[in-house]
Amino acid sequence: AGSAEPAVAPAVAAALAADADLATSTADFALQAAIAEHRPDLHTALSFNPLLYPDLRQWFETTGKGSAQAA
Repeated sequence: AGSAEPAVAPAVAAALAADADLATSTADFALQAAIAEHRPDLHTALSFNPLLYPDLRQWFETTGKGSAQAA
């Protein structure tokens, strides 16, 4: 039984360090998912990302978590 901290996935680490500019522009689906899960403060910025993967866009639309409107 080690006492080391568990490794943080690279996408999660990037999400924790992300800003609104990155959330609005990243094409990395793993990073988009990590931002959605770990950074509710960036939901609005992420919802305006034109490269958002379809399932995440639908999640924003059905939950109202982001403020982007369907085109």
